[in-house]
Amino acid sequence: MNFPSHVDVIQVCCDGIIKNINLKKRLEGAKIIMSNSFIDYNNKAVLQELYSIEGYSKSKNIDPTVISNLLHSELTYIYTTFFAKRGKPGRKIYDKIMVNAKGICPYCGISSPIELDHYLPKSKFPQFSILPLNLVPSCERCNKYGKGTIFAENKGGQILHPYLDHNLYYDSSWMSANLENNGADDITVNYYTDPPDSWDSVQKDRVKTHFCTFNLQQRYSTSAGEELSTLLPQIYSMKCKGYDTNAVCEVLLDPVIQAPNMSKNHWKKVMYIAVRNYIQAQRTLDVFI
Repeated sequence: MNFPSHVDVIQVCCDGIIKNINLKKRLEGAKIIMSNSFIDYNNKAVLQELYSIEGYSKSKNIDPTVISNLLHSELTYIYTTFFAKRGKPGRKIYDKIMVNAKGICPYCGISSPIELDHYLPKSKFPQFSILPLNLVPSCERCNKYGKGTIFAENKGGQILHPYLDHNLYYDSSWMSANLENNGADDITVNYYTDPPDSWDSVQKDRVKTHFCTFNLQQRYSTSAGEELSTLLPQIYSMKCKGYDTNAVCEVLLDPVIQAPNMSKNHWKKVMYIAVRNYIQAQRTLDVFI
């Protein structure tokens, strides 16, 4: 996605402010400082150091000045009223970011996003409340019941950043699964993190943090169970027609495993690999009958 420039995003929000002239002037006056903070965000994200950015806590009696002369409450108000609100110029950017997700939450890869999540929560980092690089299309479970407003205190405690993290998190396989077979009507796919041995401790910790934060083990197992309800009858049908394990792999499993448009850590691809490994190890299809 081609994100708008830092200055353009601030200007779009300024354009939406009609009545509060004082706030508009102060936001316009903060363009350079805010733009520099946005650049710093990008640089720290690449270095996996977003956790090191200073946060600001607002309470009933304390409304801190965050950037330039803009208060915590004002920055979150700008996002809510002049960026995310329908009918305001900033909403076009909001909608563009949502469309870019193509209907799939980038945190989990399962559900459809319903809103933009602030990667660095705006309750603590309001200075990035309108930064597009900090806005991630998110499903309800990932945003409200997974990540919430909590953020990391060290490198390894950071969830993956869909826009700015190193390609190795997306080009390398770091998740695996195995089958627990207690009979044809009781087969479970168990997911777990399995990063390459060559990764350092921070990289390994980050995928584990991401996996646990969004409860992907349970959610992927549930999705896999639904997929198995379709796949197992197909395997049974091929078995009845005399096909062997190699044929089942070639016809039913390999097309999904080798699908170029599906990421290496997509729950479905990982599941199909687990099924393939299982039947090849057992050397029979009878285990699914």
